[in-house]
This record gives sequence, structure tokens and C-alpha cells, in this order.
Amino acid sequence: MKAESVTVSIENEDLTLVPSGETGAQLEGVPGVEEIRLRAYHKYIERGGIDGQDLDDWLLAEQELVQTGKAEQATARPDPIGESAQAA
Repeated sequence: MKAESVTVSIENEDLTLVPSGETGAQLEGVPGVEEIRLRAYHKYIERGGIDGQDLDDWLLAEQELVQTGKAEQATARPDPIGESAQAA
């Protein structure tokens, strides 16, 4: 059986739930655990590998990935006003 994507609205933002193989579904534009884990690890390494700031690294990594995702989505979306203005 093929899994289908589902679009949900949360706080006036449309998010698309897409299948991602064995790990279940992933919200489009929302970073996954592995992606956050890797970014947080890089932050840990950048700080010199000093322990004790794992939660800070995780939250900062998550925030950066969400912001990056929003920026990428904004540039990837077509401008419906610009398209309709050109057609007129």
C-alpha cells in the first residue's frame, strides 16, 4: 500500500506530512531528529567538544534548521500575485 502525503494547518501555516520510509512520517519543512542531531553535534565540535551544553546545542540546531527551512520554502514558492500581474 502506497502512503500518501497529508496537508495540515497549524497556526495558519500549512505543513505537509510526507512518508519517509521505515521511520514513519516527517513534516515537510520541519527538521528531523537525525538532522537536528547532526547539526547539534557540529555545534558541540565547534565549541571544542566541551560537555554540559547538549540541550543548548540541540535547541540552537533545531532553531537554525527551522529558520533555514522557512527561508528555503519562501524562495521555493511561486509568487501568485506576480504571476497573475504578468498575465494581465
